[in-house]
Amino acid sequence: MKYILYLFLSLSYLFSNQTITLFANEYKPPKIWTEDGIHKGILIEIAKEVQKELKVKFDIQTYPWARTYKMSINNKGGILGLSKTKEREKIFDYNKIPLFLDTMLLITKKGKEFKFDKIEDLKGKRIGYCRGCSFGKVFEEAKKYFIPVETDDSKVQRLMLLLRGKIDATLLGPGEIALKTMCGTSKLINYEQFSILKKPLTIDPNYIAFPKKLKRKEFLEKFDIILQEKINEKVIDKIIHKWTNKNRL
Repeated sequence: MKYILYLFLSLSYLFSNQTITLFANEYKPPKIWTEDGIHKGILIEIAKEVQKELKVKFDIQTYPWARTYKMSINNKGGILGLSKTKEREKIFDYNKIPLFLDTMLLITKKGKEFKFDKIEDLKGKRIGYCRGCSFGKVFEEAKKYFIPVETDDSKVQRLMLLLRGKIDATLLGPGEIALKTMCGTSKLINYEQFSILKKPLTIDPNYIAFPKKLKRKEFLEKFDIILQEKINEKVIDKIIHKWTNKNRL
C-alpha cells in the first residue's frame, strides 16, 4: 500500500503541468467527434475525467483516421481510442484497462442480409470500412476471408455505397446508436433502409497508446490507476450511458 501511494505521488509530481498531445478519429459518434471546433463524445469525457486527477492538460487533435495514425507513429503524440493488433503492439505502448468496448456491427442493405455466425461466413463478401482502420485481432483474422473495401469516405458515404450495391456490408460502431446517429444527421439515408446482422463482428477494446519512442509507460501506469478509480466509482458507466442513450438523438 505504501509503495502504491509513493508511486502515485511521485508520478503526480512528474506529470503535473504537462501538456500531452493525443490524436483521435475526427468523426465516430457517439464515441468521439468534432462539431463546430468542439470535441465531444465518450472518449473525450473519459479523458477529461482522468485529466482532472493527473493534473496534466490533454491537447486533443482530431483528423481523419489515416492522418491520425500517421501523426502518432511519427512520434508527435499518442492516440485516444486505439485498438490492439500484433503489429501495433510492436510500435505502441498501451494502457492496460480499456476505456471503452466498441461493438462493431455488420450493416447490410435491407433485404440483402446474409448468414453470419462465424468469420468464415464472410468468405467472398465485400466489407467496407475506413482506410487504415483496424478493430482488433478478430477483425484482422476475418480479413483473411472477406474482400476488404477501404475508403476515405465518411460513414454516410459508405452507407450509400451499400445502398448502391457496391459493397455487401459495412462495419459500423459503436453499436446500433452509431447507425441511428448517421441516419439522424444526414438527409441522404434513413434507418429503415438498413439491416443490422444479429451477431457483431467483434467487441473491440479501445485504449490510449503512445509510440514506444515517446517513453510514456509511467504515464500510462498512472492513467490506469485513475481510470480504475473512476470505473469503481461508476463515473465511466455514467459517461457511456449519457452518450449512448438513444433519447439524445
